[in-house]
Amino acid sequence: MLGTPDYKKEFFLFIHSDWRDMSGVLKQKYPLGHKPLAYYSRLLDSVMERHFPCEEALAAVDFAVDKSTAIVMGASLTLYAEHSVFAVIQQSKSTLTTQWISGYKLMLSRPSLKIVRCHVVDPATFLACKVQEGEEINDCAKYTKRGSARQRIIPSTVSP
Repeated sequence: MLGTPDYKKEFFLFIHSDWRDMSGVLKQKYPLGHKPLAYYSRLLDSVMERHFPCEEALAAVDFAVDKSTAIVMGASLTLYAEHSVFAVIQQSKSTLTTQWISGYKLMLSRPSLKIVRCHVVDPATFLACKVQEGEEINDCAKYTKRGSARQRIIPSTVSP
């Protein structure tokens, strides 16, 4: 844990998933900005690597929410994710099993959990902004509707 939580304040969880890894930062808002409380990261397992990026994001959300439960302890939690996780679990064509989808639905139905779709503007700090109306972003529903296995696009350059 990076800081001591104040249970009178709302918690914010910023999630990021990329080609092979997923990570999240649990924060609380203070007068001078967001104060980090915990950082979570892990590599995707070989099974999850075969799924669509939107489905990977859903796994990242599940991982980070599960890990932050010990700190948040049922308090209000606003989750910021780059993908529309609700659209992913509502698709009829998906590479996820019914068991996984059921587990994700249960996790997303927590009454204290609010999900906001966003862009990650700085992966180092995970500070995010809300999606503006009319803004072009990844269409998770369209992505998973295809129903076929995806091909990984490996970036030609890796940014530091």
